[in-house]
Amino acid sequence: MRLIAAAALAGACFATSPLFAADLLGPPPDEAPMVESNELGTNWYIRGDVGYGLVNQATIDAEGSGLFPTIGNQPIGNSNSLVPVIRGDNQSTWTPDVGLGFGYRVNDWFRVEADWAFSKGPGLSTQKTVFCPETTSVASNYSYATSTTGVAVPVGYQYDYTTCNGQLNVNQYNNTGLVMGYFDLGHWGIFSPYVGAGGGMNVNTISGKLNFTQTDTGGTYTGVNNITGTAPAVWVTQTGVDQNGNPVYGDLPKGSQQRGVPQPIGPANWYRSINSTKYSFAASGAAGLGIKISQSATLDIGYHITSLDLSQGWKDTLQAITVGVRYNVN
Repeated sequence: MRLIAAAALAGACFATSPLFAADLLGPPPDEAPMVESNELGTNWYIRGDVGYGLVNQATIDAEGSGLFPTIGNQPIGNSNSLVPVIRGDNQSTWTPDVGLGFGYRVNDWFRVEADWAFSKGPGLSTQKTVFCPETTSVASNYSYATSTTGVAVPVGYQYDYTTCNGQLNVNQYNNTGLVMGYFDLGHWGIFSPYVGAGGGMNVNTISGKLNFTQTDTGGTYTGVNNITGTAPAVWVTQTGVDQNGNPVYGDLPKGSQQRGVPQPIGPANWYRSINSTKYSFAASGAAGLGIKISQSATLDIGYHITSLDLSQGWKDTLQAITVGVRYNVN
C-alpha cells in the first residue's frame, strides 16, 4: 500500500511540474541558422558612358593611294566601284567617346566587363591642283626622207595642260570591343576608386569621296571631249624643234603607277568613292572613381588610354575622360 502511494505521488509531480520535466529532458535544440542565398543576377550590371578625348591615328595617304594623279594619269580605280586606300602619317583630332558595357562583379575587389566604344578618327579634308587634259589635237613629226619641206607623220595626241582642283573629303570611325578587368582599390563611404586593363579588337573605317573641277570653268571634269584628227592613241608632248623649225614630239613621260592609272584619250569620270576598313588588336588601361548614388546605381567618372592598333605599339591612341552610370541588374 505504501509503494502504490509513493508511485502515485511521483506521477503527480511529473504531470504538474513543467520545470521538472524540462530539467529532466534537457534544453530544446537551437534553431538552425538561416542560409543566405546568393542569386546569380545580383552581381551583374550594365554600364553606359559618354566622354570626350584626343585621338592620334594614321589616316588616308592621298598621294600614296594614287588619288591625286601625276601628268598622264587619272586617279586610281574607277567611278563605279569603291577605291581602297592606304594609310599614312598620323593626325590628331578631338572626338566624342561613347561606350556601353556589360559586367559581372566577382567580389568586392574585382569585376570583369565586355565593353564597346565608338569614336571618330582624324579623317582628312584636303585639296590639290593637278593637270587634266580637256582638248587635244593630232601631233605630227616631219619626215624629210622624200621631201625637203618635210611630210607630217602623226605620232599621237598633244597633251593638254589644263588644270583641275581635286577635293578629297573622308571620315574616319573606330568601333572598339574590349574585355576589361577592373580592380576596386577600396570603399570609403560612397567612393570607390579603381584601375583596369584589358584587350580586344578595333575596327577602323575610312569612307568618303573625291571630286575634280576645272579651274578655268569651275565645272566637273569629264575628260577629253574635243579631239581633232586621227593619230595613234598615245599622249605626246613637244620636246624641241627640227632643222626647219617644226615642232618635234615625243611620248609623254609615264606617270608613277603609285600615282594613278593612265589617262584615256577621250571622256573620263574622275569621281571616286573611298572605302577602307582595317581590323587590329587593341589594348586599354583605365582609372577612375565610382560614386554610389543609389542602392543599384553608381556614378562612374573615368579616364582611359587605348592603343587602337597594337602592331604600332602606342602610336595610334585614344585618350578620353568619360562620365557614366553602372546599374546593377537585380
